[in-house]
Amino acid sequence: MLKIDRLEFPKKYPFPNCVKLLVVLLVFTGILIHNCSQTNLTKEIQVSNVRITTYSKVHAEVEYLLTNKSAFKRDVRLLVRIFNETGEELGSALYMVQTLPYSSKPMVKIIDKLSSPLENENIPVKATLEIYRRKVI
Repeated sequence: MLKIDRLEFPKKYPFPNCVKLLVVLLVFTGILIHNCSQTNLTKEIQVSNVRITTYSKVHAEVEYLLTNKSAFKRDVRLLVRIFNETGEELGSALYMVQTLPYSSKPMVKIIDKLSSPLENENIPVKATLEIYRRKVI
């Protein structure tokens, strides 16, 4: 009787170790480039003159000046927080703004999601605005 050896199906082809090492190096290089670009973004974008203009029981308006010192149009993520006299956070918002190259523009953000209604003893005193840096690790 004739005996035929069959090939194994599916044939397994493992990745060589040099390819695995190359992938790991590329991932670390990508993380490094991302972190450097986030650091450069905070150097090129400047936020100043942050103040609370008006408020009611359900909202607060924060006015600020956003300056782009770079030669590129940027999409910037901003995190604004409102605090009362005791330092308790009343509300916050994370949003995205587009800036033009070499421009300085006054802007207003309305925060309408507050942790509690604003009353006489719970009025907003201080507002902070910072550039939100995305983190990979």
